[in-house]
Amino acid sequence: MQTLKILLVSNNYLPYSGGVVSALQLLLDELKKMGHDVRLITLDFGVPTIDQENVVRIPSLFTFSYKKNRMAVPRQAKRFLSEYIKKFNPDVVHVHHPFLLGPIVVECAKRLHIPIVFTYHTQYEQYAHYVPLLPAHLVKKYINNAVYQFCQSVDAIIAPTATIKNQLKKKRIKTPIKVIATPIASFFFDQKNQRKENSEKFSLLCVSRFVPEKNLFFLLDVLKMLGQNKFTLTLVGYGSLYDELREYAFHKLKLSPDILFFVEKPSKEKLIIQYHKADLFLFASTTETQGMVLAEAMASGLPVVAVNAPGSRDIIENGVNGFLVETRDEMKKSIECIATNKELQSILKNNALTTAQKYRAKLGIEQLIKLYQGTIENELHPHPE
Repeated sequence: MQTLKILLVSNNYLPYSGGVVSALQLLLDELKKMGHDVRLITLDFGVPTIDQENVVRIPSLFTFSYKKNRMAVPRQAKRFLSEYIKKFNPDVVHVHHPFLLGPIVVECAKRLHIPIVFTYHTQYEQYAHYVPLLPAHLVKKYINNAVYQFCQSVDAIIAPTATIKNQLKKKRIKTPIKVIATPIASFFFDQKNQRKENSEKFSLLCVSRFVPEKNLFFLLDVLKMLGQNKFTLTLVGYGSLYDELREYAFHKLKLSPDILFFVEKPSKEKLIIQYHKADLFLFASTTETQGMVLAEAMASGLPVVAVNAPGSRDIIENGVNGFLVETRDEMKKSIECIATNKELQSILKNNALTTAQKYRAKLGIEQLIKLYQGTIENELHPHPE
């Protein structure tokens, strides 16, 4: 097997958590295991982190917090990236964001005739509300134009789902697009036989950032509708809405702390425990490109009930490994249907485990390497127009 020199570039990494960070950690580990020389360039957020030796951080001009997230403004990013790429001389550059570091890296790589792959992780226009002061419609217009230009500038695009590929095609992006599901870590599969102890209450779980686009108030409303005698809900994650969610749940909805639990930023080991204590996974986000937590839940043997939206539609087969719903009442009824039917629970669980096999690291990494090699070959021997 040909070994490759691979440069990953991302605006987000530890101390952040979430889908992109999990994907990067897995790529670093799995590509290194296969013998490839893989590096990650990211930002320095000004907080202590224990990085792997192949993680490189661009020095920051300054850092700050915004909505409980660490932000960094890199110092002389263009010079740093240009010098690093020239010295490392990678076979391929894999960019994970179309803003900030992304355009700089594209410019540097193109100058050295290094092919560029871009993973479209996020529906960026759905996050316009994070930009302060400016009207959302103007921000969305700018984002759509910037993302389009960036997609046109790279050599290959990875879409995590067929839905995202179709959305990109509708935007008339000409760059080749390959669907490769973002793989999940093997420990979600390895632990699947560790099940919860018997409990009188049916345990519901959601793993998510506590931010507006994740639609978590929807789940709190559903829990209220279910009543307080037969169900519990655990929300695992972190984010700017933590206090508001607790206020809404315990003061407005009058939910009992005996049935609703918040777990902030658990370790990997504690996250696995949460998955395997649960009976059913819930998801209400409407802005996902893929919903990696749904694959993690299914690998842990959990069926999923989710709001019918992109990302969820690509993994959930209605009535097979879970249910897609439109309203709070539909989610309530689906939960009750599953909770009262042991045979249905077993069928959904087994099908969820089968679905999760598509997200094993070995399959995703093999597809990724094949794409890298094809992109490199096209750069060395371009097809005539």
